Amino acid sequence: MCIRDRGWVDQLALQHDRDALPAAQEMEADARGVVAKKLTDFHNVAAAALEDLAVIEGKELETYWEVLRAHALAHYVQERDVDEVLNELNGRYVVANIERRQRVIESQADPYGHER
Repeated sequence: MCIRDRGWVDQLALQHDRDALPAAQEMEADARGVVAKKLTDFHNVAAAALEDLAVIEGKELETYWEVLRAHALAHYVQERDVDEVLNELNGRYVVANIERRQRVIESQADPYGHER
């Protein structure tokens, strides 16, 4: 018997409980087997899809990093002499900081110096 048979349900309703119970249990066992097989199939398909997504994600990420590396090399990274970089940083931050402090000291020594 197939669960899709509507007649089976009608026949089950007409049977005595002692006869209907084994028939219903048999049908339940068949239905559980079908559901379990379908769930196993669904799980296998889902696992394969997740593996495919991981591969695609890895490829997309690698492509993104390749583009980012090329952009960074073209726009931000340049090979320079370490002493040159240190001198530039020194001029930009240390010397500017000293000059700023000197202006503060000078303005405190001559409060009207800014009016000249």
